[in-house]
Amino acid sequence: MKKWKLVSITLFIIIASYLLLHYISYLLYNMRFVTITSTEYKQNPTIGNYAFIISSGIASENILNKSLITSYVYINLSKVKPGDSFLIYPPINSGSKISKAFYSNPIINVTILNSTIFYSHGDQYINFGIRVHITAYKKIAQGCVVSIIGIPTESFSLTELSCGTYLYTGFKAVNASVFELMFFVANCATHTTSKSLFSVF
Repeated sequence: MKKWKLVSITLFIIIASYLLLHYISYLLYNMRFVTITSTEYKQNPTIGNYAFIISSGIASENILNKSLITSYVYINLSKVKPGDSFLIYPPINSGSKISKAFYSNPIINVTILNSTIFYSHGDQYINFGIRVHITAYKKIAQGCVVSIIGIPTESFSLTELSCGTYLYTGFKAVNASVFELMFFVANCATHTTSKSLFSVF
């Protein structure tokens, strides 16, 4: 009888310890993240002034079958050169789950890698590449897009931040002089899209 009690108590202690450790680990995991309930953004998303940026701002776009807030930057292709960089706040849309570090400092550093215009089969193309440094996540992502100038298509790339939440980067060749970049953070777990969406980062 004493053996049975000892085994029962030992088993109870092991199970209780396991459940307690599991619960503590769950709390620690959730304390590192914030779920955004209302979209957060800066009206003037770029930090500083740049000779190669024509303008920047905030827009509401229908992306991922949802109305999302995006920040945009219009780049002057005649002034930009490889190595130019700028700082920007990407809007964090509701439903995003992000780290507390990114929540308190949601700045990304974007570096232009190339902006080459070329001709092929009678069409004018642009090869535009960037590198994005996401300081709070200690991540560096880079990629490029080749677009036909004059055809108003948007392409998006994405970089996972955490918990099904991504940093989206939009690329659009407005004309031979202007290139548009868009940035926003959103949780894509339940969304689909009819726009061109590809992961290059």
